[in-house]
Amino acid sequence: MRTIALPLLSLALATVAGAQSIPRGLRPFFETPKNEIVRGQLLVKTLPSKARQLREFATSPSTTSLEAAIVPGGQVRSRIAQTGWPLWEIPMDADPRAVAAQVRKRTGVLHAQPVNKIYPLLTTPNDADWFTMETSETYILNFGEEDISFRRLWNLTDTFAYEGWSVWPNRYYTAANKPASAPLIAVIDTGNDMNHPDFRNAGGAGTNVTQGGQLVHALSKQFRYGELMANGTAMDSNGHGTHVAGLALAGANNGHHLGMGMLGTGYMSRGMILRVFDESGNGTDADAAAAMYYAADNGADVINLSLGTTNYSQLFQDATTYAFQK
Repeated sequence: MRTIALPLLSLALATVAGAQSIPRGLRPFFETPKNEIVRGQLLVKTLPSKARQLREFATSPSTTSLEAAIVPGGQVRSRIAQTGWPLWEIPMDADPRAVAAQVRKRTGVLHAQPVNKIYPLLTTPNDADWFTMETSETYILNFGEEDISFRRLWNLTDTFAYEGWSVWPNRYYTAANKPASAPLIAVIDTGNDMNHPDFRNAGGAGTNVTQGGQLVHALSKQFRYGELMANGTAMDSNGHGTHVAGLALAGANNGHHLGMGMLGTGYMSRGMILRVFDESGNGTDADAAAAMYYAADNGADVINLSLGTTNYSQLFQDATTYAFQK
């Protein structure tokens, strides 16, 4: 059985390129209470028989009457994986919470909920020491070096990452010897800079695993309205996803980029990048859950979501349970 880790609200502690501030495009989202819902949309979980009817008669006139019997004035917009969770369009002037409460009373409905907005977690903590460089000789034994400063929060040192790597895999992989069966990490976020040189192993021609890189481009996708986008892109539009992916997947011993460079704690792994935010930073639990189903169905060993909502989402719970059981 494949074991899948699901840290739904993991906190990122470093960046691929050492960014030291919140990306400008993300700043407005940290001013919200992180509990907004999406107008004009609703998630409804039905009994399998009704879900099957909606799928089988999608183009039939009977679908309209069936939809009206479940969500008055509603219409199925999309379906999240092969589940009983269609995403519905409802009138924009309707209160999704009130509609959900009404729909939950209907025969054949197991659950109904608004579509929740999700938010990338803060890219850097607000602890005063986070970016502080220690320079005081009170705390540093100086052997005559000109520069005695050091960053106070050495996360890789504090977690004994090097000692762990020395046990397994006890080597820094290159493009030539990286195993094709390396563990697969799915990063569900704002996407990733798919061309960043820190995702290229030593000797590699690119970031794709087919070129000696760390990323499985063929499995990296974008989701919208709870569905896989046919013409979507996994490319990051604001930086948060690249930040998170770098923590796990930045290649080791592969030189530096513009004088910077890091290695991810899981550099021995491969990455599946699943983008669930648009160019404006908008994402939903429907998109993230669809990505979780996709990741579980496509062989992910680890699923990471550094995002969330303060609202409870039964859809998130169902996706987590599915991945755990997978």
